[in-house]
Amino acid sequence: MSTSILSPFIHVITKPEITPLLQQASDIGCSTQTGVGMFKSSVGLMADFFTPSIGAAR
Repeated sequence: MSTSILSPFIHVITKPEITPLLQQASDIGCSTQTGVGMFKSSVGLMADFFTPSIGAAR
């Protein structure tokens, strides 16, 4: 299957880290990022949003 026809798909699940959908996407050559990776990348932004006075101190 050609990956050039696939549109971006967001699939944010942390457990299991590698879901069947992510595994299939990886198997056909698509770039993937796990839900855990997305969570770790955004946790600081969430802290800043929900607790501005604490987030500003970091």
